[in-house]
Amino acid sequence: MKNNIPLEEFREVGIRIQVTENQQEFLKKVKKNIITICCGPAATGKSYCAIAEGIRMVLSDARPDMKVNNLLIVRPAVEAQEDLGYLPGRAEEKIEPYMIPSILLIKKILGKDYTKFIKKINTMTFAFMRGITFENSFVILDEAQNTTPEQMKLFLTRIGRNCKVIIVGDKNQSDIKRKSGLSDATNRVRHIPGIAYCELDNEDCMRHNIVGRIIEAYEGLSDKKRGEALKRVMDSFPSLDDDEPITYWKS
Repeated sequence: MKNNIPLEEFREVGIRIQVTENQQEFLKKVKKNIITICCGPAATGKSYCAIAEGIRMVLSDARPDMKVNNLLIVRPAVEAQEDLGYLPGRAEEKIEPYMIPSILLIKKILGKDYTKFIKKINTMTFAFMRGITFENSFVILDEAQNTTPEQMKLFLTRIGRNCKVIIVGDKNQSDIKRKSGLSDATNRVRHIPGIAYCELDNEDCMRHNIVGRIIEAYEGLSDKKRGEALKRVMDSFPSLDDDEPITYWKS
């Protein structure tokens, strides 16, 4: 449902966050499980909720028996239908463009307190993951639909002690030309105790309401339903006589 629910536990660490009922269920699963996989269309708050929970857990030491020191954000280095070619600079500078959406979300959630939290944020792509173990970290794999099955296996086998892991993605927006690691992992591991799965939908859209309609137009409506929706829109306009001029503004 679209009703926003304020979460008091976030306010305890200076964060104001409101979620839908589906998003609240997502956060409940995160608290109860080691790994949570969340799928859903664009703009449904997957990354927003994941990052907000990561910040809350790092700031509040939410689990006394589980010391989480930092927030680690992992994203595949894949462009959305464009190939930018070689990127100049050091490794950190090459990664930076892919991490901009996550950093902007953190700034939105924390506001002016972002600078105090920045030392607790780490970012990584798959190019540097081999041999690494995630420990004492809240780990978010964003845009997981752009991982290959091999990359997803690499990611899942990095999990060490005191870790909480969230995997988020949209199965319908993959930018790779082969099988997605998100879909593959969902089928392989969702039966394992400690791994939860959930889905968000257009009712959870956190951007302008028109975004949900756009997603439906591309993915969620049959030709018949799309035609019915168009007819309702056209019928909502006032009727005009053929000779009546159309006025667009008043002078």
